[in-house]
Parts: sequence; C-alpha cells; structure tokens
Amino acid sequence: MAFREHKARRIQQEEQDLAHAEELVKSLGLDEHKANEAASKIQAAFRSHTAKKMQSEEIDLAHAEGLLRGLGLDANTANKAAHKIQMTFREHKAKGLHQRSKKSSYTEELFKGLGMDEHMTNETRGAIQVSCYERNVIDCIN
Repeated sequence: MAFREHKARRIQQEEQDLAHAEELVKSLGLDEHKANEAASKIQAAFRSHTAKKMQSEEIDLAHAEGLLRGLGLDANTANKAAHKIQMTFREHKAKGLHQRSKKSSYTEELFKGLGMDEHMTNETRGAIQVSCYERNVIDCIN
C-alpha cells in the first residue's frame, strides 16, 4: 500500500516538474530544439567541471601519498601526527582567544568604573589607539 502511494506521488511530482519545465521554456521564448541544445551544453559543461575536479583530487591524493612515502611514514602514523598538530594548534588558538578576552574584559571594567557608556568607551579606545600608534607602542590597548 505504501509503495503504491509513493509511486503515485512520484509520478505526480514528475508531471508537475515537466509542466514547470515547459512553462519555463515558453517564458524564455525558446522552442523545444533550442531548449534541448541549451540543456546539452549545460550538462556537458557540468560533466567537464566534475571530471576536472575529480582529476585534481586524484593528483592531490597522489601528491600526498608521495610525500608520505618520501618521509617514510605509513598512513596510521601520518594520521596520528596530523591529529597531534591539529590538537596543538587548537590549544594555541584557544589560549590566544582567552588572553585577548581577558584584556578586553579588563578594559571594559576599567571604562565602566569610570562611568563611561559604550559610545564614550569606543571614542576613548580610538583615541588611545591613535596615541599608541603615534608613540609606536605595540599592543597598547584592545
């Protein structure tokens, strides 16, 4: 029963798609022959693009395999090394973000303590950064 309903819905959807395609061709002012030619060109361009992309991926894979062989690594060792590098980079990135957020929260507290609203804070921060730039002070305030 469910299969029959599915089949009926699929046939109905195909008929709607065909009607929509015919309306689109008519609205563009194309006859059936020109529409088929255009569709063939689009399909050929897509197939060419897909083939080039697959070829590029195969070349990249072959290059990576050559590098591994040159370094004397097997796939398992290379995966472990990549995991370690990624983990170390993420830790480094997280530490840097944490330190920047500490500086930012410190300056925000300082400006709030002085009774400055957001607009005044932004103006003051800009003036301080200009002053730091003029004196060649690096990382004066964030």
